Amino acid sequence: MGYIFFDQYVMIRKHNFVCIFLEMRHTVSFPTIED
Repeated sequence: MGYIFFDQYVMIRKHNFVCIFLEMRHTVSFPTIED
């Protein structure tokens, strides 16, 4: 049971990191595309 909970926690953390990374990349590269 502990392993399942830990797995879900890692998945959520990974998902959040990916979302933040994509958001940052989008924010940084958007003005470059507009230019």
